[in-house]
Amino acid sequence: MTKEFVLGMESLLIANATEQFGSDNIIIIPLATIEELESFEGYPEENKNAKAVLKQLREIGMRKLINEGFIQKNGSILKVALDIPTEHGRSKKLKPLPFTNLSNYDKRRFAVCKHLKETKSDDIDDVILISMNDSTRLGADYLEIKAEEPKFRLFPILEEQYKGQANLKVDDSFINTLYQKNKCNPSSLMIPNSKPILPNTFLSLRSYSGNSALGFYDGRTIKRLDESMINLTHGFTPLNKSQLFLLYSLVLPPTKIPIVIAKGAAGTGKTFCSLVAGFAQTKKISWKDTALYNRVLVSAPMLDEKVKKIGAVKGGIEDKLNPYTAGILDNANEILNFNKYFKYKNRNQSIAAKSRKTKRKATNTESSSSENTFLESTGNRNSTTSEHSKPDTLRDIMDDGLFRIISLDLLRGRTFTNSFYIVDEAQNIRPEEIKTLLTRIGTGSKIIILGDPSRTDAKGLNERYNGLTYASELLKGKPYCCQIGFDENESVRSPFVKEILKLF
Repeated sequence: MTKEFVLGMESLLIANATEQFGSDNIIIIPLATIEELESFEGYPEENKNAKAVLKQLREIGMRKLINEGFIQKNGSILKVALDIPTEHGRSKKLKPLPFTNLSNYDKRRFAVCKHLKETKSDDIDDVILISMNDSTRLGADYLEIKAEEPKFRLFPILEEQYKGQANLKVDDSFINTLYQKNKCNPSSLMIPNSKPILPNTFLSLRSYSGNSALGFYDGRTIKRLDESMINLTHGFTPLNKSQLFLLYSLVLPPTKIPIVIAKGAAGTGKTFCSLVAGFAQTKKISWKDTALYNRVLVSAPMLDEKVKKIGAVKGGIEDKLNPYTAGILDNANEILNFNKYFKYKNRNQSIAAKSRKTKRKATNTESSSSENTFLESTGNRNSTTSEHSKPDTLRDIMDDGLFRIISLDLLRGRTFTNSFYIVDEAQNIRPEEIKTLLTRIGTGSKIIILGDPSRTDAKGLNERYNGLTYASELLKGKPYCCQIGFDENESVRSPFVKEILKLF
């Protein structure tokens, strides 16, 4: 049966929104929605889509859209509905609504829905209002108008979202072959009538006798994984299998895997591992001579209500963004101050090292063993500064341009080359902005998108509708993207935190 879908404004803010319904349905855009769309000011990608809808309506022509409708590519019919007059008894006046925050646009759409419902022909099964706004749908329900969220803007529920991991039972022979040859043909794992394993899936393999192994399916073969394949920096090892999977993704060259997505509960070490991998592969910081990147970049979204106030915040862009990147900066400080990890020396440390070397050569009384360590103690900085000054390695690498905070609202037109770019709290980014974010990747760069869909704070977003989930579902199985989903029980914080996560 044919259904009539009456669209609210938010339903039209994605590309080709009017063609997201079945081929035998009628899609109706009320005049109120058109007027609201004309005055809409949102994110750049949403503005672009809003203008595209208005352009489409102009090209088709309002007379045609009102009188007969326009047959779209998918076979559905697109129409425009004028406001329903209330005089002369042509339409019943809406009863007073208990919701005070509903706009006049909503009330006009309600009137259209009521009129369509009252006058629908026998071949019309139902009239359904499509809106992202909870209050609008509640108001519609009060008026006995069926209302739904736009399903094409919703992604799977949290439990069904893509994790990039699979647990498989295998024969002992498979495990033995994997350990002997470090790789194995996946054909024996392809169970008839089961879901295919997507490329770039991380595998937890266990035999019927209890033997186990970790692997990575790249679309052709299954490779065995262990900690020896990470070797990022001295003194650092993954604490669980998901951290191992994440670190393996992060050390793959950007020419092979330029995009990594990690989702999971708080305290699972997503940000910490990403920063360690970034610093360990950045020139002047890494102890490796084969470092891939020139700098580490970090971003975190500002909540919507703060965006318009950023110009009023004192200081430069770094000062404005510090409140939103505090978690990243805390992790970076902890990593850089643990002197086993990296060899970075700031200017004062380098001068102090040369001074000590000259003094040792002249007196020939001190051992040179300390010269062989990968990182000079940050306390040595005091030899060229006052006794009360404190070393600040994070501040130094920021001053040297090796570590930068980037505003997500100022990305357009930028391209990042030879950069390790970490975007934290991505669940608070709108889906429409993910395209802008991902297209910033230049030659030799890797982008890491982190977050927890269950902790979405930004207005208009939820665990099923946010940039992190959108990117994850859009890129699952793509050969250039690795994904890792962390479980709550993989939190590396105190056992108390694990209990809190279970309660909330």
